[in-house]
Amino acid sequence: MKTGTMVEYAVKRTKVHVHNCLELWGQIAGNRIDEGYLRNLEATDNIFPEIDYKVYAG
Repeated sequence: MKTGTMVEYAVKRTKVHVHNCLELWGQIAGNRIDEGYLRNLEATDNIFPEIDYKVYAG
């Protein structure tokens, strides 16, 4: 975003990721996970598909 190239796209993507993060946090905090929403995020923005979340669970 600092170089001035593709600024609009970068800002839009950042806003989308922040929104998704806050939405998931709200679902977790409210103990109301929307599995369809989560599946969609995993299909479209799964940056680390091989990570096993259970490794990090307490």
